[in-house]
Amino acid sequence: MTNSSTRNFLIIGITVGAAVTILIIVLLVKLNKGTMASNVTATSFMNEMTSTSQIPKNYSTTVSAHLGMWINVGKMTCQRNQHRATYIPSDDSVLITGGYGSDGSTLAAVDKFLSSCNCIKSFSGNLSTPRSCMASVVVFTAYSNNSQVLFIGGDNENIALAYAELYDPIAGTVLATPFMPVAASNALEAALLSSGNVLFTGGGIGPYFKSTAQVQLFDRTSLNIILLNQSMSIPRQYHCVTHMNALNRTLITGGIDNTILLAQAMTVARNHHSAVYLPSLNKVLLAGGWNSIGDSRVTELFDPITLTFTTAADMSVPRAMFTLTFIPTSGRVLACGGCQTRENNMKKP
Repeated sequence: MTNSSTRNFLIIGITVGAAVTILIIVLLVKLNKGTMASNVTATSFMNEMTSTSQIPKNYSTTVSAHLGMWINVGKMTCQRNQHRATYIPSDDSVLITGGYGSDGSTLAAVDKFLSSCNCIKSFSGNLSTPRSCMASVVVFTAYSNNSQVLFIGGDNENIALAYAELYDPIAGTVLATPFMPVAASNALEAALLSSGNVLFTGGGIGPYFKSTAQVQLFDRTSLNIILLNQSMSIPRQYHCVTHMNALNRTLITGGIDNTILLAQAMTVARNHHSAVYLPSLNKVLLAGGWNSIGDSRVTELFDPITLTFTTAADMSVPRAMFTLTFIPTSGRVLACGGCQTRENNMKKP
């Protein structure tokens, strides 16, 4: 067992099929309780390449002077946490979906962040079923030449969903609902592989949402979801999965676990955080979440070459149970929704 102040992680290699290698980095954390505040704002992280190799923690409001800064870009149409935000290349937008609303109910509502106006607007195409704590990945299938979004698992009013949704983000329609061998909620996480298939891991299963180590695969050709023989080294939920294209590996950070084999340390222990890969830096940005220092604004960068973490620019407001989404056309990262502090009832944003 380990306490919430532990900042260590374990690196494990797993082979999935013949060619997919997963780099697993396990953060040892324990969920604590507290109070919660509303957060309906979205924030954009400005990223510019300079000769500096990392994003400075102390920054000004001048974008050109630094690699990074956070700016407010407005409010979503409704409060939400444990939702998903997915970049849509077809129209250079971010699709913000599902989650828990201000009254604790599960949402099917959809918002869109538009890069063209730097604003958030409501979107008429709701999900077919209210869904929170799910995973989402942009995929390409035979249904359309345009990008589609695969929503995997999650729950609706504390019932784990046993099927996924293939969603058209332009028309706002559901194209297919493939069934999952294992129904999982509580932020199971997914990564798009170089094959175009989707790997998703962990989550909570059963009536008490017990953590699982199982790994499932979505086949974009058959639209089937397969339970793989390989599993993660430990069960986990409330973790992050980030695919690093340059290395063809996937980084798994955070979550709730009890491992004892330790390696290098992160700068801050955290769970219920968010993470995103920054291609121009070949690094992973981790932000927010519940952590050992009591400040959910803190961020850090993971370097997959040196396997080290360095501090980065703080977010403008504390966030946990939120989303980070990289926007390739502008080099920005959009942070939206979430909670500011902890409490027993994690449904209310």
